[in-house]
Amino acid sequence: MAGQGSKSDSSELRVIADCEGCGVCCLHMGYPAFQTPREPLTEEQIRSDVKLAAQIKKDPRRLKELLSGQPGESYWHALPDDLREQWLDYMRDYQLPEYGDDPSTFDGACIWYSPESRQCMHHEYRPRVCRDFETGCKQCYEWRTFYQDKIESKVSIESKASES
Repeated sequence: MAGQGSKSDSSELRVIADCEGCGVCCLHMGYPAFQTPREPLTEEQIRSDVKLAAQIKKDPRRLKELLSGQPGESYWHALPDDLREQWLDYMRDYQLPEYGDDPSTFDGACIWYSPESRQCMHHEYRPRVCRDFETGCKQCYEWRTFYQDKIESKVSIESKASES
């Protein structure tokens, strides 16, 4: 993935110490990826659902997961009602993109991403996957390399504005 979307040499990337004003990890997520609660299913429900039956055939461990349900992550339960409803409304109409090997086929920016600040609008309520993403890790560097032109153009605009 590294360098696919970049026109500049990746050695020009600024070193970052935190996520403040970066946001590249949010540019391909589409939505906050919460692990939501799921009620346990019965074996009859699972076997009568063609999609679930195929999942079980492919990975028999999935049966145990479906039978036990899932409590959901704590961050989901901490969401204010209005944000939870917003997320549920979005997911009701969500269409999964046809993912390919190229990140340009991914979802696009997260619905909570603010292009102006390049930060999450609801950072304190972000899901575990966002909290666990480490600044400066290999994936961080790869996404920053892929979106380097967007990072640099934003930095250039901000620098010119502060010089005025």
